[in-house]
Amino acid sequence: MKKLFSFFAAALFATSLFAKEVTISPSDITAAENTEISATVNGVTLEISNGTVTAEQIRIFKGKTITLSASSNITKIVFTCTANGTTKYGPGCFNAVEGYTFEADGKTGTWEGEAKSVSFTAETNQVRATEIVVVLSDGDTPEPPQPSLKDGYYLSGTFNDWAVSEDYMFVENPATPGEYMIDVTLAEGDELKGVIVVSGAEQWVGNPKDNDNNFKVDAEHAGDVTIYLNPAGNAAWEWTFIYIEVKETPPTPQPQGGEITITPENCGWTATAGEQTGTVQPEPDACLQG
Repeated sequence: MKKLFSFFAAALFATSLFAKEVTISPSDITAAENTEISATVNGVTLEISNGTVTAEQIRIFKGKTITLSASSNITKIVFTCTANGTTKYGPGCFNAVEGYTFEADGKTGTWEGEAKSVSFTAETNQVRATEIVVVLSDGDTPEPPQPSLKDGYYLSGTFNDWAVSEDYMFVENPATPGEYMIDVTLAEGDELKGVIVVSGAEQWVGNPKDNDNNFKVDAEHAGDVTIYLNPAGNAAWEWTFIYIEVKETPPTPQPQGGEITITPENCGWTATAGEQTGTVQPEPDACLQG
């Protein structure tokens, strides 16, 4: 079912085309004065080598450059300026870039072509734009979103390079609501933490890892274990948030048939000091020869 859902989601995603038109307004950029400027709006990055951004204008100083770039091809850029043609602040103040034209008596300058990055220099005067529209090529789609972790609790530590992955996701303890458990194999010296994930955001459970307050595994808690996590804390636990239960080693099976050794420990001998003599009691039957 999971594979079927993933295939359906991918097919649905592929049918959605990337927004062809991206509008960049002064309000999309953090206000700045007489400095380098950089901003990314809906996948289009704007960089100005030196300029100013106000609440109403994007200003490219004389002799400075504005560059627009995207991961997909740009096919059209339209500048709407505060002045006409080659007048100071108008679209005609840019240098001659192949594919760029402007209205001699209007406030609009347009570049058309196909490139992932296009640069313009305010050559004759400063250029002031109130809006920049960038058109991306047909059929381009954004990179598929990376799968995010499910909301829940995870185990992270030195044994998995502090990664947070579904391979180490806790499941709820059916015997104790609000408590979680996971079976793992630990080595002496391992360090670990519980992690909670909510909407993709990760948070350590208990003390943060970078404070060197990790839970450290000693020899007594190494091996095949079940780890219990209580996000609210359990005062009865040595580590408050984490409890490690070592799995019992199954007993060695007794041989079937043949002879067995009768000892005082398994057959209820009554013996004198230094001697293995006495009488065998009728019970248990396990003391009888196989």
